[in-house]
Amino acid sequence: MAILLPTLDQVNKLKVKPTAGEQKLLQFLDSTLDDTFEVYFQPYLNGDNPDVIVLRENSGAMIIEVKDYDLDSYELSENRNCVLKNIANKLGKKQVIKSPIQQVFEYKENLYNLHIETLLEKRIKNPKFLSIVTCAIYFHNASKNQIDTFLTKNNEENESYIKFLSHFEILGHDSLAPDTFKKILSNRWLDKKSYLFDETLYKSFKRYLAPSSHTVEQGKSINYTDEQERIIGSFAGRQQKVKGVAGSGKTLALAKRAVNAYLRHKGEVLILTYNISLRNYIHDKISEVREDFGWKYFTILHYHHFIKAHNNNVNFVKIEETDTQSQGKIFQTIIIDEIQDYQKEWISNVKMFLSDDGEFVVYGDEKQNIYQRTLEEKKPYTSISGQWNILKKSFRVTTDIANLATQFQKAFFSEKYEYDEIIVQRSLFDASMIKYHYLEDANIDQIMKIYDGFLSATGTHDNDVCFQSSRVELLRLVDKDIRDRLHKKTNTMFETLEVFDKLKADFTKAGVTDEKRLKKELETVRRHKKFNFWMNSGTTKLSTIHSFKGWEIPTLFLLVETERNDENEFTSDELIYTAITRCRQNLIIINICNHN
Repeated sequence: MAILLPTLDQVNKLKVKPTAGEQKLLQFLDSTLDDTFEVYFQPYLNGDNPDVIVLRENSGAMIIEVKDYDLDSYELSENRNCVLKNIANKLGKKQVIKSPIQQVFEYKENLYNLHIETLLEKRIKNPKFLSIVTCAIYFHNASKNQIDTFLTKNNEENESYIKFLSHFEILGHDSLAPDTFKKILSNRWLDKKSYLFDETLYKSFKRYLAPSSHTVEQGKSINYTDEQERIIGSFAGRQQKVKGVAGSGKTLALAKRAVNAYLRHKGEVLILTYNISLRNYIHDKISEVREDFGWKYFTILHYHHFIKAHNNNVNFVKIEETDTQSQGKIFQTIIIDEIQDYQKEWISNVKMFLSDDGEFVVYGDEKQNIYQRTLEEKKPYTSISGQWNILKKSFRVTTDIANLATQFQKAFFSEKYEYDEIIVQRSLFDASMIKYHYLEDANIDQIMKIYDGFLSATGTHDNDVCFQSSRVELLRLVDKDIRDRLHKKTNTMFETLEVFDKLKADFTKAGVTDEKRLKKELETVRRHKKFNFWMNSGTTKLSTIHSFKGWEIPTLFLLVETERNDENEFTSDELIYTAITRCRQNLIIINICNHN
């Protein structure tokens, strides 16, 4: 028998019962497969919600989406989504439902592009890695022949579509026969050993599909200040907005508030950011809380992925850019970090997922409004009335860094925003350093000399260092030099120069580069890198200022480059302020011929 997670008994005790099709498939897999197969029902994928994933060590994985459709009620649209024949949408037109084939394909894409670390880079280097994850759709109320007819009607001559379908296993109720299914597994190499699906990849999948529980012993003893105590309590129906100066422990308080919310209602907590990588920083802070909880109760995502994943989970087809629908999960607690990055309609979309007595809390700082969102009375829009709860005491930054941030506010923000007093709680004698270097051009040798010299002189560990700039191009060169010249590993939120060169070569024919496809693939790589960025890697980090927003680092090398005509000015006050306030102790500014 297969290993089912959760077991059939546990599945039958869930609040939301499995559909008839899900129940039938689970029973079949349980009785047909041996114990080398693991079957995950509705696994935790941080936003994505596939029905079933079958995993086999040394072989691969299969994602199975289950549909209890009555095919007589549906027809295919021109772009091959499903259309309900007799049900109209809010515009009075036929209700369109996302194709289950596109739905399961998106789950697969996200495994590569987001969830499983290193899988995307492996796929780029070797396209054969695409074969280790197979997609299948099980139609419970139709035979295999009926489904094939439904999917190919009026498309028999469309060779590209027929080829696309061949990459998926289409299962009907008559496909759930042991011999038939074993043949399917054999065709997809799931009954054989694959040299591609090695132990490291298998453990990455397993770790993601079955998240562990967090125990009290794994947390830290944290003494919360009076300011923080006022905002960490969780209450039904409460709406609250919080602002914290640099280093005030805002994220620490957010994490405690999230855990307290779970302890209060035992339901899922939704935490949204705008910065993709910030989810991992929040995850780290939640792990420091000394309480018992399961990670499956915390969904931590950036806004756009949450909306996209939700729409895919409920087969929703977006008509307008801001379209979404709240069918599906409703949360008793929703927390938004970096609220100043949000547009007004996004907040309205998020609140559609809040229960009637739900708790809604936002955190933000208008001085980090690097995307120039519209403010209301010099403050971010939140939809919450009343005063802001302000954390004024800084425990992270030294007096030197706090003084620099304060002087910057007075010099550049006096007419834009209200002045924030930063009350430093660290010792006045804490060692700190602010250095300024001017270079006539982006000389990598000189940058490396400054970097290596600082580390040697101060004994600073690589894990405590980050390079930041407004653009990736220079950072790529610095990254390669650290790896090649100093023989050190690095941790970046963007592609290496080697990956960039390979992708550019892949998308170049007869000397002409397909810039559109290259840009799309680079965006995919960068999303993957950000989604899997963790702080304590033991290596020097490199990131754009935008991507590092919300994080912190003891030593920061800030590369100030000259502006280009095709971009917003690097020297926006908010961007510089954001970079400065990421630094806890040592700030080394390297100005590369920027006279502004």
